[in-house]
Amino acid sequence: MNFEIGKYRVVVREGNSQSKIEVSFHHHPGLTSVFVDAPTDLLHPVFRGMFERKIKDITDEVQRRYNTLEVSNYITNRKRNVVWKATQFRKEFVSLHGDIEEAKDAWDYNRAPKGVVTTGKFGDLKAFLEMRTGRELNVVSENE
Repeated sequence: MNFEIGKYRVVVREGNSQSKIEVSFHHHPGLTSVFVDAPTDLLHPVFRGMFERKIKDITDEVQRRYNTLEVSNYITNRKRNVVWKATQFRKEFVSLHGDIEEAKDAWDYNRAPKGVVTTGKFGDLKAFLEMRTGRELNVVSENE
């Protein structure tokens, strides 16, 4: 998942740990990037808003610090690492948006193409999944 927050390019990628989220900030004048190493289950686009909010808070604080240091000759560390607990991140997401699995289903459903199947909770999701995998999705009903 790639996106931009202000002048920072953010890359969210799969990390090695399932219990922590590692965030690396590179604040070089020509290279302003943020790398987020997150557990596999947090790589869904539904978490993008949460990542944006948390990273925006940190980048604003860093920019404020740089603005106050411009009057001095002090050179700060250009690389900064932050570690978040994955359980705390999930807990904050649940308190804001509700159940994680329901949020993922709602995200997929809202971005599914319209007009193929329009009934039920996963109406257009069936067409969306067929389009993504490139093969037909078999749905078996209990009445057959």
